Amino acid sequence: PEPLAFAARVQEGLRRALDGDAGYAGLLTKNPTHEGWYPTWGRAQPYELRDLATGLGDLLPRTLPKRATEATGLGRNVHLFDGLRTWAYRARYRYDDRLEWEQTVLAVALGINVEFAVPLPPSEVAATAQSVARWVWRKLSREGLVVVQTIRGRRRAAQPSAAEARAKGAVKGGQAAGRMSTPAQLEARRRNAAKATKAASLARKAKRTAILEGVL
Repeated sequence: PEPLAFAARVQEGLRRALDGDAGYAGLLTKNPTHEGWYPTWGRAQPYELRDLATGLGDLLPRTLPKRATEATGLGRNVHLFDGLRTWAYRARYRYDDRLEWEQTVLAVALGINVEFAVPLPPSEVAATAQSVARWVWRKLSREGLVVVQTIRGRRRAAQPSAAEARAKGAVKGGQAAGRMSTPAQLEARRRNAAKATKAASLARKAKRTAILEGVL
């Protein structure tokens, strides 16, 4: 989801700006009210994500890491969701039993999660897996996927082969060659271009002369 991906980019930018620990899972924190710490309190009004993104400037990453081992913070949630839904779109047609489907989606989600340097809590993984499993099961029926794949197969079959494409290109090339200009036509174009260039040069010279006369 785009809002979550944007939030993940901002979070990663803040981590870079503060030289934060990439392995920090957000489960532990210092007590700001303890007498041993001197916290700096910010404004009471929350910041908008776009404000933080603007303040980060070049530190805001354009994209999130593609590898699971490099994903941190909210980037793990984005990586998990995108990877899981992409797999689910293609795997849905192989399942008729909903319970088996949901269990398989959860297993795939757990497999993605173990690739993170700091895995997400099991509850978050289970929630994401359940959301993806239910949506894909409801929106993509097995029969519908078969129809889509059939249409795609027909489109691929209708596309010309490489040999046909080369033959078609050769025919077009021959037609273009037949429309090439004759030597006389090329010479006439060259003369017209030379005349136009000379006329433009004379016009610029006349304009400069008029400007100088006006100044003097």
